[in-house]
Amino acid sequence: MALFYFALLYNIMMKEAKMTPEIILFIILQIVNVILSTIKSIVLSKGYKWGTIISNTIYFGVYTAVLKQLALIDNMFLLVLITMIANFFGTWIGFEILDRIRKADLWIVKTVVGVDQIKDYKAALNDAGIKYISYQTTWDERTAVDIFSESRDESKIIKAILEQFNAKYSVYVSSKKL
Repeated sequence: MALFYFALLYNIMMKEAKMTPEIILFIILQIVNVILSTIKSIVLSKGYKWGTIISNTIYFGVYTAVLKQLALIDNMFLLVLITMIANFFGTWIGFEILDRIRKADLWIVKTVVGVDQIKDYKAALNDAGIKYISYQTTWDERTAVDIFSESRDESKIIKAILEQFNAKYSVYVSSKKL
């Protein structure tokens, strides 16, 4: 799919305009700009103060360079096309970068299962090496179990167990520090 978009961009640009150094620089700057914009937005939404300050500073520096290059290119169709494709790939790349550098959060999955299933439920969690706490409630038909996940791999295993036992659940992230 990615190769299709690159081939499409290449063919249209070759028909519409010569690949000048200004256009090549605009493509590179626009992709970098979108990557930084994506990272900035995610870091801001997570509430990371210094990460937001630094990413915002770098983003607006690159954005200024994009605006400067934008003024040098007259072909509006080409600019729109480059911007759309750069946004597609830049956003994807930005998410990939953050996924790779993000530290693992502790996920807490609060579940309830029927008392008739609790023995097999705990056995499935134990067999998978998943950490949990089971506790008594005043609810006679159900038992509460808090499950802890520190990785995506554990979360996939937990999800499969939840589906297997048709467990009701809520998910919480524990990433804040005192």
